[in-house]
Amino acid sequence: MEYKMVIPDLIRQMSKNNDEYVRWVRSYFKSSHPHLVLVRIEKQAVLKKREREEG
Repeated sequence: MEYKMVIPDLIRQMSKNNDEYVRWVRSYFKSSHPHLVLVRIEKQAVLKKREREEG
């Protein structure tokens, strides 16, 4: 199952380039939602995630 989550505006404002933006988004969601796995970043405002598979 995938979830859409809004990326905080602060991350977009503070990042200086696209690589830094992606790194900050990954770090933010890894610490905020450890039970979910980042699938992709879309439109610089929405994330799609799915539950971490156990096994």
